[in-house]
Amino acid sequence: MLLKRNDFAAWRVNWRPKSGNLKELAAELNLGLDSFVFVDDDPANRAEVEQNAPSVTVLPLPDDATRYCETLGALWCFDGLAVSAEDQARTKMMHQQRERDELRSSVTDESDYLASLELCATMRRATERELPRVAQLTQKTNQFNLSLRRRSLDEIRNLSRESDVFVVSASDRFSDYGLIGVVILKSDESCECLEIDTFLLSCRALGRGLEQLMLQEVVSLARQRKLSSIEAPFEIGPRNQPVRDFFDASGLQKRDSTYAGRKLTFDAPDTVSWTFSDGDESHGTVTDVA
Repeated sequence: MLLKRNDFAAWRVNWRPKSGNLKELAAELNLGLDSFVFVDDDPANRAEVEQNAPSVTVLPLPDDATRYCETLGALWCFDGLAVSAEDQARTKMMHQQRERDELRSSVTDESDYLASLELCATMRRATERELPRVAQLTQKTNQFNLSLRRRSLDEIRNLSRESDVFVVSASDRFSDYGLIGVVILKSDESCECLEIDTFLLSCRALGRGLEQLMLQEVVSLARQRKLSSIEAPFEIGPRNQPVRDFFDASGLQKRDSTYAGRKLTFDAPDTVSWTFSDGDESHGTVTDVA
């Protein structure tokens, strides 16, 4: 076999219904079922998955095994304009996530677990080379994506000429996460408002304090620019309840389809070594956000 065990991020080898196995894998990998492609030459297996996991893409394999590559190569959902460094390392990252999960299960206190990760993160202005990854994250991030605005690389480039495009990268004791967060800001001095056009974070980095630190930097920037309020338009999607729960708890007020205000109610996590850089200015973890 060309494929070895390490080429597989997760697996189920049993006689249970395929749809149940797919649901378990989705939960283990923190992915939506719509991210899965199920291939099988057995019509009964395909029908079972289509019935019980309808968001999975189900693909019949041809009787002639020599046509498997041709069939998979023609599948539209495997097409992509570009492959990022994060894409190439995805299987390895999933193995490393399993190590984190094992560490989490070995400690009883969540703060001890977060401290043991030795998480380091940076939020800074995006470079030209990073814009393709920024565009990719807007297109692929579903759970923690406030506005759900999907943008092409050209749209991101145009936006970067008139807005602030920040990226977040992180690493811990297990691996480098790569570029996993995006914040796009628009300043409107006429109404003394800072608009959060885009606020997103990859689901594999959630729950470690990065989202709080990202939002705190937004508040700090508004204060530096003497803007009295923050507005964050949001879109209700089928899977982005986590980001809306976060903003519900942030202290910003929900008004129709926008969060607005200037007061935050959460504490800055002390388990992240955090750096923010805006051009020539940089600083460590922010704690005063009132």
